[in-house]
Amino acid sequence: MPKLIKAKKDSSAKRIIAFFLPYTILIAAAFMPMWIYSAYNFSFAVFQKIIINLMGTKDIEALKKLLGAVLAISIGAIAFLISGEFLKSHIQNLIVRDIKLSMFEKLNSLSMSKLNQLGSSDIFCRISYFSESIVKIILKDFYSIIYNVLVYSVAFFYLACSNVFIALAAASTGPVIFLAGHFFKKKQDKIIGQQNQLDRQVRALCHEVLTGMKEIRVFGVQKIFLDSYTDEIKLRQSLTFKLHMLFTFQSQISNIIKGGLNVVVLYFISIMAIGGKITIGEVVAFNYLFGIMHGPVLGISNSINTMRENVRNSKTVFDFMDIETLPDNKNDNKRPEKKSDMAISLSNVSLTIGSNEYKIFDKLDLNIREGEKVALVGLSGGGKSTLLKLLCGLYIPDKGEAELFGNSIKNTETARKLVAYIPQNPYVFPQTIAMNIGVGKEGTGMDEIRAAAALSGAHGFIADRENGYDTVLKENAANLSVGQKQRIAIARAFLKNSPIILADEPTAFLDKDSEEVFYKSINMQKGKTIVVAAHKLYTIKGFDRILVLEKGKIIEEGNHDELMVQNGAYKKMFLMQSNAGEEEKAKNEEKLFTA
Repeated sequence: MPKLIKAKKDSSAKRIIAFFLPYTILIAAAFMPMWIYSAYNFSFAVFQKIIINLMGTKDIEALKKLLGAVLAISIGAIAFLISGEFLKSHIQNLIVRDIKLSMFEKLNSLSMSKLNQLGSSDIFCRISYFSESIVKIILKDFYSIIYNVLVYSVAFFYLACSNVFIALAAASTGPVIFLAGHFFKKKQDKIIGQQNQLDRQVRALCHEVLTGMKEIRVFGVQKIFLDSYTDEIKLRQSLTFKLHMLFTFQSQISNIIKGGLNVVVLYFISIMAIGGKITIGEVVAFNYLFGIMHGPVLGISNSINTMRENVRNSKTVFDFMDIETLPDNKNDNKRPEKKSDMAISLSNVSLTIGSNEYKIFDKLDLNIREGEKVALVGLSGGGKSTLLKLLCGLYIPDKGEAELFGNSIKNTETARKLVAYIPQNPYVFPQTIAMNIGVGKEGTGMDEIRAAAALSGAHGFIADRENGYDTVLKENAANLSVGQKQRIAIARAFLKNSPIILADEPTAFLDKDSEEVFYKSINMQKGKTIVVAAHKLYTIKGFDRILVLEKGKIIEEGNHDELMVQNGAYKKMFLMQSNAGEEEKAKNEEKLFTA
């Protein structure tokens, strides 16, 4: 498969051609019927002339033989044309596959900070739609231009051999129609560009509605989105009407030009026929060739304009491919060696997400020993989740060094083999529950999957389902509760059996019993390094170390007892949660007493 990732200095033309080079022989074979069909157009005019002239001789046998030859040649030409179209379709599928695979590989190599800057609908549009524009440039637009030039040239050559004046008169329609088409095409391109922009906005709006459907319905804001959608549809209808009228004007003006010149040429041909300079058969052939000369002119004009549009679309693909990526790491199944006793080491780490003004970490230092259990606490926006994502290799530091057992996280594939990650809002695949748990470890057996599910507290609700671990989950896990989805994600992390477990609010959606099961399971992970971001401070009292983060900085550090003595931010947060818990407990007791 050709590589799409090229240096930015390479022109779009070179990068487009690079995709077609591996299929040069197939493309040449696909273009061959075009030459044959062009010759067929010429021969058909000759056949018409001969047939008309034979009618005057009343030679029925010769006429039958000629008609048989015309039929055979026509069938052969059609067969060649169909074979060419089949080859073109096959080549298109191969090249589209190459492009989309390259783009998908690129998508998987982008850092989270880059992905956050791109909209999902924009990425989807580039991969699904604009990627096919590259193929259309050669197999549709360029093919159409070559074919139409051939047809036009053959027709002009035949007319010129008989009468140069008629040939030039017929050819004069070309520049006029071309210029008229170019005039209208500029306006059409502008409207098409506006339509494409509207289409992207509509796709983004639909994605937004589907993603936030629950909130939209609960808060009763359907009308806001419906009004927005209606406005965009009305605007598109207006643009479609304008575009249709432009095409209509262009078509009618072209027809007037063709009709007028056709009458003029037909007049001179008739004069020549009356004077005996040409036969009736030649009149028919001239008229046929003059007629087919108009189609190629419009075809060339339209193909040039659509090629420009497809080149513009292809540039959006190449812009996507030129985005800076994570380092290209070799992906093998071997877990990297531990080069250091320090499980996690951050030295002078700075990280910026989005615009340069939004700096998450600035010269952050942190060391966590192997086997240590560390909790990250603090107010929302302090950097807890971002720190965990950085340790997974989802973010790469702008400056400084971040290492896992002495392995740089810049080598993302290496880093990810050393960690298991439980995100705050886990994603489950629309596959079986067994696949969702075992996805992080190849060759996993059902016994291991069940054991991991038992550790996470997921085995009970899985076993209660009719198909158990073979239950296929719906899109967005619609047939699971949020808590069940989180327990599957926890089981997935336990099964991976990595030396470092990173958990972002792992019990946020779990009930008290499931929460206890999780932390008991965490305590059973002997020798593993555990880093948990937590809001429920009572769950991490027994951790070896607690780090309090505020605006990307560690403002307090120590175990629970040490931090309570400091009378700092941690103690305030803990006492607030404790007081809130006591008040809730008192209210519940009062309800029971007065019931």
